[in-house]
Amino acid sequence: MQDIPLIQKIDEFYVFFFDLLDHVPKKARFVLCLKIEQQIIDLLCLIAKTNFTEKSEKMLKLREASSNVDVLKLMIRTAYHAKAFDQKQYIQLESRLDEIGRMVGGWLKNSATSSRNG
Repeated sequence: MQDIPLIQKIDEFYVFFFDLLDHVPKKARFVLCLKIEQQIIDLLCLIAKTNFTEKSEKMLKLREASSNVDVLKLMIRTAYHAKAFDQKQYIQLESRLDEIGRMVGGWLKNSATSSRNG
């Protein structure tokens, strides 16, 4: 399967996050960060499945993906407040996640337009 750009961005985000885990305090790593990691993997799987979904179901999956991005933002902010990440790491995570959110939103908007026209 040739990766769509969004899948590549989520993959890069996961690798960046995974690399940060070595520097996260143990108590945050094994609770909150584990949940964040799972949420990233779930988002990656959802987007991969959405790529092969019928048009009628695509909007629903994209809305779910958008919601997952929002949950990830909340979880990462909570991890930052719990001192799992320093400010620089937090800003990098948020910036990368914002880009993913814009890509999901663009796909959602494009799917909505094509469903009205098609």
